[in-house]
Amino acid sequence: MDALALHLPKHLYTEIRDDNGGVIDITYAADKLAAWSGNGCGDAAGKLCQQIYNDELAEIAAWEDNQLLLLEEQWLELENGEDDEEEEAQYDLACDAVCSEAQQRRFAARQRMEQRRAAIDRLVLESMEHIANATPEHSENHFGGYLIALLMLAGVFYVLLT
Repeated sequence: MDALALHLPKHLYTEIRDDNGGVIDITYAADKLAAWSGNGCGDAAGKLCQQIYNDELAEIAAWEDNQLLLLEEQWLELENGEDDEEEEAQYDLACDAVCSEAQQRRFAARQRMEQRRAAIDRLVLESMEHIANATPEHSENHFGGYLIALLMLAGVFYVLLT
């Protein structure tokens, strides 16, 4: 997934514009991404992924409800008060197909959420490595930096394992 497909908050992106003010390129800012992910307010990436997943689930539920309503309207028009077991069986099969497709869409949304989370975690780790490599070394003692990097790495692995 590229950085735009991750649907990160807008304030994490930077735009490069041409002389006329048109956008040439949009990319994420490594320092902003690192700060956002480690802002101390909980699991920002997890919350973002869950919010996007919940929005997708709501869209799927609305689609499913709409399809079932359309099928019911069609069936009521065909029925006209008559008991036709064959038409009712076709209606039941059509409803089952809609529910099955909705379930497949939910499963795909869950997979996208997990992929998005893993991609964000990788991007955050790459950003932190980039920042660490771009920052000039001030002293010979790197113990604090290594400890922070080790804790972040442990956090990423914990999130991936849960």
